[in-house]
Amino acid sequence: MDHDIAGIETSEKFYDILVDRQIRCDKLMPEYKDWNEDLKASLNFSVIPAEEHPQYNLRDKICIEINEITSELKNTDKSLSKLNSLFHKCKTSNSEQIVETLKQLSAFSLLLAEKEYIQMGTSEGIGAIQRGLYSRFRAYENRSRLNSRLDMIGQEILKVSKYQGILSKEEKEIIASNYESIAQHSLKAIILIELQEIEHEQKQIKEMIIQ
Repeated sequence: MDHDIAGIETSEKFYDILVDRQIRCDKLMPEYKDWNEDLKASLNFSVIPAEEHPQYNLRDKICIEINEITSELKNTDKSLSKLNSLFHKCKTSNSEQIVETLKQLSAFSLLLAEKEYIQMGTSEGIGAIQRGLYSRFRAYENRSRLNSRLDMIGQEILKVSKYQGILSKEEKEIIASNYESIAQHSLKAIILIELQEIEHEQKQIKEMIIQ
């Protein structure tokens, strides 16, 4: 595939389909715009550069910020009521406040997932859970509107809240997966908001240039 937005998303999608069908595969991307440009570069011709995916640039930055918040929240009370409280704070028109709350929501969800794994006696430490948040992100899956993404978070929280009393290992595994989904949806929602902000700034700059 070409090393551009469309090529990155398509190669990801094909990769996930093949892996899901248990077919061994890997992703190869050219260093420059496409494989022909790589050949040109090897002959010292001028080349068209690669186009990186803006969602992945944002993911890298945001995951670092979420990991920092996770460390700050590590010793706090890990309860579902606090998760609900954070989610309700997202219901505001202030995009900057929503972003900061979603970062906390994602970080707190990772800690809740870790808590479930610890109770099950598995080896899933917070580092592995954080790496999962990073590696499982897919740009081709992040095309929903912000409100739809927030609804998905609400649905995952509702699923978790239905579990009461003594739970089996299988139920705890499902709950841990729900928490990780909340963290992933929160990450995707943050990226959607920040992309909108970038597009808005670029539009303002273009209007200023035209004037």
